[in-house]
Amino acid sequence: EIEKSNMLMIGPTGSGKTTAIAIPNLLEWTGSGVFNDLKGELFRLTGSYRQNKLDNECFLWAPADIHKSTSCYNPFFYVSDHPDCRIRDLQLIAETLIPATKLGDGFWYQSSRELFLTLSLYLLETKGKARLSEIHDLSKQESFFAWLANEVIVHEEFSKSLKQNAFALLGADEKTQKNILKDFHARMGLFNDPLVGYATRGNDFDFRELRKKKMSIYIQIPDGDKERLSPILTLFWAQLIHVISSHEPQADEPYGVLALMDEFGNMARINKLKEGLSFLRSYRMRCLIIVQYLAQIYSVYGRYDAKGFLNSKVKVAFALNDREDAKFFSEVMGTQTVKVSSSSVNTSHGDHPGSRSENINFQSRPLMASDEIMQLSDKKAIILMEARHPIKADKCYWFKDFKYRYLLGGT
Repeated sequence: EIEKSNMLMIGPTGSGKTTAIAIPNLLEWTGSGVFNDLKGELFRLTGSYRQNKLDNECFLWAPADIHKSTSCYNPFFYVSDHPDCRIRDLQLIAETLIPATKLGDGFWYQSSRELFLTLSLYLLETKGKARLSEIHDLSKQESFFAWLANEVIVHEEFSKSLKQNAFALLGADEKTQKNILKDFHARMGLFNDPLVGYATRGNDFDFRELRKKKMSIYIQIPDGDKERLSPILTLFWAQLIHVISSHEPQADEPYGVLALMDEFGNMARINKLKEGLSFLRSYRMRCLIIVQYLAQIYSVYGRYDAKGFLNSKVKVAFALNDREDAKFFSEVMGTQTVKVSSSSVNTSHGDHPGSRSENINFQSRPLMASDEIMQLSDKKAIILMEARHPIKADKCYWFKDFKYRYLLGGT
């Protein structure tokens, strides 16, 4: 039952999310998978097993690896060649890399998106391909807007969409143009990094084949680079979800896909997920979302849209250190009726002997109070499943389980 459902897992740092949740799932799941693997521990421990025993072709995408030991992912690989679909695919990239900012800044992020679209179309129409590092480099050239006017406007072979975007940018006054470039460079500075440029120069795997053949894609982004690389990580997942949900599985797509989204709170908003994860089930994708505390979801999706994640059919909690999270789980677990007895004694008075009376009442109390959840043993987990009674279970640390140790070559 759990295998068929999406799962939301909440646990603070050091509570065993990797060793008791992620690794056991990667050893059990036989289909394809895409796994956030910030420390590289998942790939190191399970990559060989998934490839040799579960027949998965394994890839490691590590855009911060100093030794460039990484597979490559180029988001433009998923941009359609069809002119009617190309703009849609480029807009997805632009909106993810250049998200909306605070109210009142609409002009700047919209202009940055127009600039991104212009440079993307230029590269695709002149070279037939594009890279994020090339877009960054084009925008950095001297007298950029003069180059844009001479290179795009005067040539008839370019598309209507490219010329319209170029005209819109060139119509701004000189000061505004400078500020547009400044905003664009601030958002695209990540792609000046040669390591990121190397990791996005081509494409070694194809999201469209995840349901056709067994594949495992590990994404390694170290803790120190989480915030800096958040835009490209978010784009990776946004494109993956877009591709998976573009059509329901066909006869030649027999495999399910496990999406293990560790450190979900460090990714920016993915608009297709704003209503939660339930829609992905029909596309044969199962999501395992892992966060340290629920506020990480609230801060990205807001209280209202966060309900889509909080309504996951399966929720797991380890000992929580956030009182609001503990209160949420306490309320979701419900109440129990307990018998409470009280007694009273009347002392003797004169010739009258004393008496004792006992009253029994039934009271409702939380199945587990928030304080009890926060004090949960590090050996225990709480599992909540739709239409089932709450479960207080033992954690399944892989290194304490004979079966998992054996699968990974231990004893």
